[in-house]
Amino acid sequence: MTSADGNSGLAIAFSGGGFRATLFHLGVARRLLELGLLDRTEFISGTSGGAIFAAYLLSKWPKEVAWTAAHFEREVQRSLLEAITKRNFRMSFLWRTVGWAAIFPLYLILHPNLAEQLFMKEIFGNQGMDALPKRPQIFLNTTELRTGTSFRFTQSKMSSYWDGPVNYADPGVKVPTVAAAVAASAAFPIMFRDQKISLPNRDGHPSSVRLVDGGIYDNLAVEPFLKREFDRKHFIVISDAGYPADHTWRPRLPYVSEFARLRNIGLAQADNIRRRWIFESLSIGHRRGCFVRLSSSARAIAKLQDAGGDPNMTDYPEGLPEEVVKDLAKVRTDLDRFSESEAALISFHGYTLMDACLLKFHAALRSAPPRFDGIWAGLNRIGSDQGWRNWAERVLAASGSRWGRRTDPVRPAI
Repeated sequence: MTSADGNSGLAIAFSGGGFRATLFHLGVARRLLELGLLDRTEFISGTSGGAIFAAYLLSKWPKEVAWTAAHFEREVQRSLLEAITKRNFRMSFLWRTVGWAAIFPLYLILHPNLAEQLFMKEIFGNQGMDALPKRPQIFLNTTELRTGTSFRFTQSKMSSYWDGPVNYADPGVKVPTVAAAVAASAAFPIMFRDQKISLPNRDGHPSSVRLVDGGIYDNLAVEPFLKREFDRKHFIVISDAGYPADHTWRPRLPYVSEFARLRNIGLAQADNIRRRWIFESLSIGHRRGCFVRLSSSARAIAKLQDAGGDPNMTDYPEGLPEEVVKDLAKVRTDLDRFSESEAALISFHGYTLMDACLLKFHAALRSAPPRFDGIWAGLNRIGSDQGWRNWAERVLAASGSRWGRRTDPVRPAI
C-alpha cells in the first residue's frame, strides 16, 4: 500500500474474546473495507474469536476483484451475524458432549475433536486450510500443550515454535480443515477439549500435537508481526476485544477463587506486556498503525493529546459514551447466542473506534465519512439522545443473562 504513511500493505491482528470479539472485528473490518484498506491487506492473524472471524473473512475473500460493500454485507456480515444470532454454539456443544456422554461414557474418548465437527457443520464446512485464498496470508494461532509455546496454521503449513514447520505438500501430511484450525484456536480448556492434530513421522519429533486456545499464549494475535520485516513496511491494525483488567475482584470460594485469580493475572500480564510494546512502538514512530480496544471509547481516542495525533480533534460525538462502553466491556466472551441488538452494538463500537483512530492519527487514510445505516441505523445517536441511550442500557443489562433467551428491546424510532 502506498499512502501518506509510506507503507506497502496492511497487517491486521484480530484478538480473542469469543463471539464478542468476532462481532467487534466485524465492525473494524467493515470500516477498513469502506476506505479501500481491506484490499491492501497482506497479512491477517487471529486468535480464538478473532480466528473465527479471520478464517471466515478469508474464506469469503473475492477472487481477482476488489471488495465491494455489497459483497461484504452479503457474504460476510449478513451470514456471520445469522450464525451468531440464530444459533447457540455453546449449548450445541454441551448437548453433544454431556448428552451423549451420559448415554455412552466412552463417547468423549472416541470423539475428541467435537469442536471441529461443530465448526465444520455450522460455519466452515470441510474446506481444507490449503483451499483458502493464498493472499492475504493468514495466521491462526493456538497454544501447544506439550511445550507451552505457539502453534500456527497458514494456507501452506502448520508451524510449531519448538519443532518447526510442517508443509502440507510434504509426504504423509494430512491437511487440517479450517474448522480444525479454528477449533484449536478457540478451544478454551474445560469448555472444549484440546484438539489433536496428527503430524508425519519425523525423527526426534512427536507424531501429534495437542492444541488449546491460542489466547493462553497470545490473545492479541500480534506474535506473527513481531518480526523485523514488519517494523516499518506494513501499516499494522490491532483489534483488541479482550477483557479489561478486573480491579474489583473478591474471593468467593476458598482456594478455588485464588487459583483462578492467579491464572487470570498471569494471562492478563502477558497481554499487557504486548500492549505496552505496541503503544511504545506506535508512539515513537517505530511502527505505523492503529490499535483499537473494545474497553476504550472513540471519544477517549479523540481526546488523546500526547500520542502524535491531530491536536484539534477533541471529540467523536457519534461514538458510544464512556458509561455504555464500560457495560459493553463486561459482555461475556462466550460462544453462545448473541441477540441482534447485542451484535449491532458490539460491531458498531468496533466500526466507530476504527474510524476515530484513523481520523485522529492517519487522516489521509480516512477518505470517506462513516455510514450509519443497516443494523447500525440510529446507533450514532446513543451519545446524544436519551431514548437511544436507555435502549442501549437495556440491551446490555439483558446481556447478563447467560442461559436464558435474550429478548431485544424495541429500538427507538429513527
